[in-house]
Amino acid sequence: MLDFCFNNNELIVNNKKISFDYHVKDVIEYNDLLIVTLDNIVSRRAEDQPLNNIYAYNQDGIILWSIIDIIKHDNRYGGASVEDGCLLVHDFIGINYYIDVIEKTIIKKRGVR
Repeated sequence: MLDFCFNNNELIVNNKKISFDYHVKDVIEYNDLLIVTLDNIVSRRAEDQPLNNIYAYNQDGIILWSIIDIIKHDNRYGGASVEDGCLLVHDFIGINYYIDVIEKTIIKKRGVR
């Protein structure tokens, strides 16, 4: 289990503080990574949310990837979770991306609307 906490726009990993321009909405631990989702708390509108707002950090607080490194186009994401042994990332238009976090590839993509 990784040693971390988050509050407002900061993530602390093993005593290393990481500051973001946006609010840290959620952090999940998966495959020895911290998957961070950022959020604009001033506005709930999808178009006001930050682009490419999901990142992976290791136990040393080093960024390993941004979601754009995997999905390859600018978008805004509502969050991340773990499902069927994969990282599941969903965007605001209703597409779920199942991601292999080690290979940094999309395993499958599914529309939910």
